[in-house]
Amino acid sequence: MVASVLPASSLNVVVVMPLRDDWSSAAELIRRLDQALASYPCALHVLLVDDGSAQSCNSPDFQSDFAVVQTIQTLRLRRNLAISEPSPLVLPTSTRPQRATPCW
Repeated sequence: MVASVLPASSLNVVVVMPLRDDWSSAAELIRRLDQALASYPCALHVLLVDDGSAQSCNSPDFQSDFAVVQTIQTLRLRRNLAISEPSPLVLPTSTRPQRATPCW
């Protein structure tokens, strides 16, 4: 992953996305978010909340020449919590998640 250098006044955005066994769709969504936000002065950090996936993350799916994506991390839950409506949550923040695992 090659991320551009951003001005100090740029906005830090964290996307928290629940998923279960749909790693390729998550990777595609992240690529589309990166393209959509490429013209804005922001840094995008993605936290994938793995809701008990049987499949593991395929790291090459998440590697790209991102414009604004700085980190992609996975927080693995011990068991499925049955999140029925997985919709991403976008939070502007000045700090990154601290206890997640890098996806690549």
